[in-house]
Amino acid sequence: MPHSKKLLYIFLLFFSLLFSVSLQAQPSIIDSLKNVYNNYHNEDTTKVRLLQQIGFAYRSQSPDSVFSSADKTLNLAFKINDSVGIALAYDLRSLAFYLIGKVDSAMTNLQNTLAIYTKLNDLSGRASTLNNIGILYYESNNNNEAIAYYLDALKIREELNNEKSIADCYNNLGNVYNKVGDYATALSYSFKALKIREKYGNLYDIADSYANISALYLTIKNYEEAYQFALKAKRYFIELNSLDGIIYSYINIGCINIEMDKFDDAYANLTKGLNLCKKSGFQMYYSLIYYNIGNTYLKQKEYEKAKLYIDSALTVYDSQFNHEIVYRCYSDMGHIARIEKDLSLSEKYLMKAKELAERNGDSKIGINIIKELALLMEQKGDFKQAYFYSKLAYDKNEQINESILNNGVYDMKLNYLMENYNQKLAILEKEESLRSADIKFQRLLLISFAVVLLLFVGIIIIQKKNVNKLRKAHQLILKQSNEISNKAEELRQINTTKDKILSLLSHDIRGPIQSLVIFMDMLNSDMLSPDEFNIYKKKFITNLTNTNAMLNNLLAWSKSNFEKIKHDNKSTVSIANVVNDVVDILSQNIQEKNIKIQKHITDNSVVSADYDQLQIIFRNILANAIKFTPNEGIIAFSAIKNNDTWEVSVKDSGMGMSEAKVNELNSEALIKSDIGTNGERGTGFGWMIIKEFVAANKGTFKIESKIGEGTCITIVLPIASGS
Repeated sequence: MPHSKKLLYIFLLFFSLLFSVSLQAQPSIIDSLKNVYNNYHNEDTTKVRLLQQIGFAYRSQSPDSVFSSADKTLNLAFKINDSVGIALAYDLRSLAFYLIGKVDSAMTNLQNTLAIYTKLNDLSGRASTLNNIGILYYESNNNNEAIAYYLDALKIREELNNEKSIADCYNNLGNVYNKVGDYATALSYSFKALKIREKYGNLYDIADSYANISALYLTIKNYEEAYQFALKAKRYFIELNSLDGIIYSYINIGCINIEMDKFDDAYANLTKGLNLCKKSGFQMYYSLIYYNIGNTYLKQKEYEKAKLYIDSALTVYDSQFNHEIVYRCYSDMGHIARIEKDLSLSEKYLMKAKELAERNGDSKIGINIIKELALLMEQKGDFKQAYFYSKLAYDKNEQINESILNNGVYDMKLNYLMENYNQKLAILEKEESLRSADIKFQRLLLISFAVVLLLFVGIIIIQKKNVNKLRKAHQLILKQSNEISNKAEELRQINTTKDKILSLLSHDIRGPIQSLVIFMDMLNSDMLSPDEFNIYKKKFITNLTNTNAMLNNLLAWSKSNFEKIKHDNKSTVSIANVVNDVVDILSQNIQEKNIKIQKHITDNSVVSADYDQLQIIFRNILANAIKFTPNEGIIAFSAIKNNDTWEVSVKDSGMGMSEAKVNELNSEALIKSDIGTNGERGTGFGWMIIKEFVAANKGTFKIESKIGEGTCITIVLPIASGS
């Protein structure tokens, strides 16, 4: 049967266990180390350490390079009698053997390392080696020994208060508890490791923890969480150029794809991992990848392709590494043979798988094999053997307490099979001896039980419906309450804004009107000479023009905010036409200050917007530019197309603004208007209109300004469709 999820026990996150050192083996780091080594000519402990670091940096790139550096490190360390260097060399050789799947050779080198650190009383080195020995026991399925060594390493590291190394131990303990099925403990250790690693910010270690947590979520069937953590891990490994991490990520994501029935994605990811393996020489992955590709085809019932890849997994299988793959392969081959009704071959494969699983002490996988044997015996018609294997699987399932995974609910499929087999066996053994009265009585009991069960289910359904109705009613009331609160807050804000605006307008409109009354009185009294009349006339024309613009802004704002017009007045608008209209409207103000207007706008500059609102936006921007630009200054209009928007800019050569003033314009508060270069005044209301109408037309704005260098305001608007 497909086993991609549980098979990850062996390989999931093994790269994170590569001796718990967080050097990021990017080519730039390797090149830097080699450059320092080539320019260092003394044969001393420094050169030994450089060789060891170069070898370790190659761990995610080339196992052969790790071997080469390990041998050079060992030879030089012996030559200068460097005990710590010899220990580091053995440790590096152990890593090299591990990378090519030679676990026994890796263990021999680690025992040499441990002996040296023990003799030197080097607690840090001893803890690191104990941790690494635990890793090898973990890979050999000796879980009790793995836990014992991890805990010994953790105890020393806690005494040394080395948080980074403590995180490595937590990480490894999470892996082994995942493997033995204690998922709550596994998650606890894994998240404790992640918390410490995020504190120190090493991307390799963080990616390692993400990968572990992904594996755990995959095991407990939380596929969405598993996928998200796997993507995070892959992103970091790609950033670090860690080949082993990238390969693992493709395998992990492929296995998640299989469980989510995304078979094309699974095949693509597993194939990418296989190609990288072939290029980099990470042999320990071959059998796992071939097995999971076969599993992909098996779940799609493409049995010939499945057999081809599973057979390839057996062919490249290394007996020193990943013992679990071989009996999973035999189990799946037995499943395929049963489906194809080659029952003799199926039994041969399944018995071989059962024997290997029991020899390796793997009870959990053994249960799946025994279940498959039960189905085989039922298919053969041997119901006694079918019952025997069903009962055996049930008993083993109880012993390892797989209820951790499903919160205490037994395997429903197994229960169903056992009931089925019990009924068939009872019929075979007692068919002749059962009396009709007993049969009727049993039927009566079953009917009574069914009636009671139906009543119970009906009560539960009715109760659930009532609860759902109450919940929906509560949610509706809560939603309506929130809407009322939001509307009340919106009205409060509108009233507050209205009061502020009316206060400003009452002051700024009263001034020009009072001045006009005084001017008319002076005319009636013949108090003004012709020259004085011309001077006052120009001032009052300017004041009345500004007052008229202010009233236009007020009318536009009122129309937008108080009437709440529902229809959409957006159309295809030419930016050039809008700018020409605005310049014409404010031509008197432009001429008074002798300002030069420049236009760099093509005829094809068209946007989707409300023409009236767009004209008000640029009229206010131009009015502000005129106000703060000195006589004979320059105001330039330009429009630049950027993907699906037009960026329309108005740049002046005026006074410019401080950073504080720019921040004020970007805020939600009403703006206090400053005095222009010729003493022009305003309310600040125009800028509020600009912001509101830009937002209404799905646009954005940007302000760039420095004191003495002028101001540039850019309005970004959506391009008209079809233009």
